[in-house]
Amino acid sequence: MKALIIGCGSIGQRHDEVLRNTGLFTDIDFVSRRQQDGRTVYASLPEVKDINRYDYFVIASETSKHYEQLVWLDSNVSGRTIMCEKPLFADGVLPEIRNNRVFAGYVLRFHPVVQELRRILSGKPVISANVICASYLPQWRKDRDYRTTYSAKAAEGGGALLDLSHEIDYSLMLFGGFAEVRGMTAKVSKLETDSEDTVSIIAKTESGGVVTMNMDYISRIPVRKILAHTDEFTVSADIIENRIEFCGQDGEDVVTDFIIERNEMFDAMHRDALAGGTLGCTYAEGLEVMKVIRTVQEQSR
Repeated sequence: MKALIIGCGSIGQRHDEVLRNTGLFTDIDFVSRRQQDGRTVYASLPEVKDINRYDYFVIASETSKHYEQLVWLDSNVSGRTIMCEKPLFADGVLPEIRNNRVFAGYVLRFHPVVQELRRILSGKPVISANVICASYLPQWRKDRDYRTTYSAKAAEGGGALLDLSHEIDYSLMLFGGFAEVRGMTAKVSKLETDSEDTVSIIAKTESGGVVTMNMDYISRIPVRKILAHTDEFTVSADIIENRIEFCGQDGEDVVTDFIIERNEMFDAMHRDALAGGTLGCTYAEGLEVMKVIRTVQEQSR
């Protein structure tokens, strides 16, 4: 197979590393303004020679470019698989994809803690859940000034709501669809960004449960946790510490630790998409995430 990666920043290079290590591809080329030694790199999608020679596409560019690139691909190739980094879009009318199978790159679905939590909660209505994702933007990319990254620029699709939409995706997967959504975004810190650095969302699920989500760019202590309650048990999942704590009706705690290497999640995500997708975020599911994002954006204006 042959793959084309659109975008050659840190996430594009990670996708390249993972795809090369699968042994499934004879050629992996790039669309990027950056040249890569010994690699085929095109400046733009329309300049790609014989776009139909590629079997798999990965959109790993800035969020603000996803819309144009995905629409272009769907208009120029068919019957292919496209992995589009999360979130699907920054703005614009949500397009209908007619000719290809598209997945959104919500790789945390493949984290063993999230997978185990999904197993534990299967068939058990969640009556209340708290989700938190807290981190410090200047520490995200050690080799770059955070002020120059797209995350700091609203016009390029940055901001905590879009950047940290993993939490929205896995909340929809774990707790079910949202019947109601209320949310607020704000710029509260002295970080030199023009994008929001704090997001709070409260949603009522279709089964009647309540889910709160808090995401931010401002915490110097990284936190990524899920606390979920059913009528039978409480379960806590720590995605950073790779740990699940389960407490049932007898009051006894059971703690399970997991071992995970980050590229394993990306490998599993790509293999799942190439096999037709059983766990990955489908295009329809990615649009549901976008609907939540749009609702919060509108309520925050």
